[in-house]
Amino acid sequence: HWRLIFWIFHETGFRLGEVLALRQKDILPSCELGVWTLKQKKPIYESVPISDDLRDELLRYAVKMKRSRLFPVSKSAVDHWLKRLAASVGISRPVHSHMFRHGLAKRFGHIPGMTASEAMTNANRILRHRSLRTTELYFRTTDAEAKAAHRKLLEG
Repeated sequence: HWRLIFWIFHETGFRLGEVLALRQKDILPSCELGVWTLKQKKPIYESVPISDDLRDELLRYAVKMKRSRLFPVSKSAVDHWLKRLAASVGISRPVHSHMFRHGLAKRFGHIPGMTASEAMTNANRILRHRSLRTTELYFRTTDAEAKAAHRKLLEG
């Protein structure tokens, strides 16, 4: 189940609590995962697209589990396994599940033909932020990235 948990993080940008709250009924036939999101103090059930491969793996896993909740593990167990996985591939800096949200937002910024504004707006919708300002934090560039972009601009 660890592979599935990290795969969900990667494709959806779900928060840790959202992944651990997933139930079999949240695997939707439309290749989406349903998730409860708190917006303006009122829970809203929304859905986020997932790949066919992830949906199929989740359905196979759900049949084996034979229980409503997909991942009966604690947040600390997920953190432990994520740190263990990172160490096994040579990542020495601290890691946490929220980094998957950052990564997903950044990947929106690299979709060919999509403007920065479109990328930020789409990331905002998928990450289910209440404010575009929150999403904007994920799109901040480092000095090195800004200088590299400037070099590309100067080169033609």
